[in-house]
Amino acid sequence: MQPVALLLLCPLAAALSGRFWHVTDLHWDPDYEAAAGAGQVCPSAGSRAVPAAGPWGSYLCDAPWRLLASAVRAMRNRLQRPDFVLWTGSLTSC
Repeated sequence: MQPVALLLLCPLAAALSGRFWHVTDLHWDPDYEAAAGAGQVCPSAGSRAVPAAGPWGSYLCDAPWRLLASAVRAMRNRLQRPDFVLWTGSLTSC
């Protein structure tokens, strides 16, 4: 019975279209501080020292707000008004 239901949905899915943003895994670190000393840059790094952390983040840390805001500006430059936003993945656990 499930294949019949799937076949009935296929024409509907093919008829709908739109332009969208796909956003995933927005791990924002609200406490990220690039100017802090090693080991104090971001709580998301745990006990690991974070050498060479910059204003755009570090691979050991969740993203600073500056990086997320820059990503949204870039998405707007590519597509000003998406028809919808597909948001998947996980979020910061704070």
